[in-house]
Amino acid sequence: MRIGLFTDTYCPQINGVATSVNMLKKGLEKKGNTVYLVTVNPDKYEYSIEDNGKVLRLPGVPIKIYDYKLASVYPLKAINIIKKWRLDVIHSHTEFGVGTFARIIATQFGIPLVHTYHTMYEDYVHYITHGYFNWSSKKIVEYLTLFYCDKTNTELIVPTVKACNLFKEKYHVDRDVYVIPTGIDTDRFNRENNKKFNKKSARENLNLKMDDFVILTVGRIAQEKNITFIIDNMKKIVDGNNACSKVAYYFSEVCSIYPITPSSPMASNIDALTSTNLLNIFNDKPRVLEMESEAGASGALHGALLSGSLASTFTASQGLLLMIPNMYKIAGEMLPAVIHVAARSLATHALSIFGDHQDIYATRATGFCMLASSSVSDAQNLAAVAHLSAIKGSLPFVHFFDGFRTSHELNTIEEIPEDKLLSLVDHDAINRFKDRCLNVDKKYQYGMAQNEDIYFQCMEARNKYYDAMPDIVNDYMEKINDIMKTDYKPFNYYGANDAKNIIVAMGSITDTIKEVVRKLGNVGLIEVHLYRPFSKEYFFNVLPETVKNIAVLDRTKEAGSSGEPLYLDVCSILKNKNINIYFERTTSRVCNRNCTRRKI
Repeated sequence: MRIGLFTDTYCPQINGVATSVNMLKKGLEKKGNTVYLVTVNPDKYEYSIEDNGKVLRLPGVPIKIYDYKLASVYPLKAINIIKKWRLDVIHSHTEFGVGTFARIIATQFGIPLVHTYHTMYEDYVHYITHGYFNWSSKKIVEYLTLFYCDKTNTELIVPTVKACNLFKEKYHVDRDVYVIPTGIDTDRFNRENNKKFNKKSARENLNLKMDDFVILTVGRIAQEKNITFIIDNMKKIVDGNNACSKVAYYFSEVCSIYPITPSSPMASNIDALTSTNLLNIFNDKPRVLEMESEAGASGALHGALLSGSLASTFTASQGLLLMIPNMYKIAGEMLPAVIHVAARSLATHALSIFGDHQDIYATRATGFCMLASSSVSDAQNLAAVAHLSAIKGSLPFVHFFDGFRTSHELNTIEEIPEDKLLSLVDHDAINRFKDRCLNVDKKYQYGMAQNEDIYFQCMEARNKYYDAMPDIVNDYMEKINDIMKTDYKPFNYYGANDAKNIIVAMGSITDTIKEVVRKLGNVGLIEVHLYRPFSKEYFFNVLPETVKNIAVLDRTKEAGSSGEPLYLDVCSILKNKNINIYFERTTSRVCNRNCTRRKI
């Protein structure tokens, strides 16, 4: 076919329409078509012929919108040239100037006219009106668009569904509108065609590190491009480790660290933040202590707390097991520590670096409260809940999320404003904690030896603090909900209010279960956040009265037990209910990091 493309802008001009027309021209020629092009001369007010007579440039006048020029709607000199081309079809790419000329030529010579509507003109009227008469200008644009696109073309093409909806839903156009996306030359970005490109040198020229995460947008900065919308909605791209550790930085005076996969980036990030201008809630920088083992890190954590410093650490797997002796001491002395854990398998018959909950379950008897995060945003928000609750409730927390599946997942989050965090801190509770630290001026002793009568009385005396903790956690969750527009509860329910079959689970598996729940519609999920203390009251608050069957998914295997930990907890609070409770013991099949919706 002999095809004529009519456009107000073309190479060497750089813009979306010029690029699109150039790609179309090359694509049509590759298919064996002969392509002619009519456009505006960007340099001079004169006619010019290029590309062996296949490109005709018309004189145009500047219209003070970027580098656009407007051509006459009936340039006489061009008509005889176009007549000799003997075109089979005309494809116009503009509504004005050259576009109007294309419509006249199509009518005069009886040539079918196809038009592509590239530009949402309503987004551009501010260039003409400068903020005045925008409404009336948009109505004029609507009238002209309908006149050109609806009345004078054989076929109408738009590059996006958004543009199609504009014609169908707002302009109420009663005709076929074809959505054909704009092409792009991907060969330009093929590494084989860019062997001379030096990535390291390019990053150095832009003062970027090799591991800096970069998203590149190519285009002009303009109001209608709405780049700020992209930036605002992307928020901040981080992984779970980074999201969690930044919150820990705010609440810590001492961070004792020892690296272990997959939690090592948390410790590294804390160390890196101390070299910036970022300060914690005490208007200072945390002191980072790297020890020679996880046992040393937990010992330093314990010592820092006894000295009256808010402290935290980061670990996983065998590293958490080495902390257990000090965890018993910290919980017994009611010190507000927070241990952030990227949960991981333990080394048994073999070592595994992949995620399950063996490590955190091994610590459930230590007396630490336990809070589970299911996603990257949870890792940030619930880290704050853990620190705030530990301070107010005078009990330590293990805050955990799934190793690798969440700890290394890059995702977008909205960061908690620092001033909002500061407003949530119970400073009276901090003062009470610091008042009972080991100090020659304080009348406190720790680490005494006691007979069984006194020992167990002291243990029982702590019950009221554990009984109060679910309400404290729920209170802080509600405050975080107000700030972040979330919906955290100790137990979150998703699904039908009259569901008969539900799943109880915690960790990243819950995201997959939610997709299944949305698909099936008549089932539900209870997502566990506060695992210790395990609150019967808050569990029943979200349990539908219609439930007959519950499947509990534990991300661990406890050899020799009658069931896994979460299953046994659910059984203990539902023992008087007429509900069937099932559990899955094989983590290789269900509830592991590779679990799919089909398995659920």
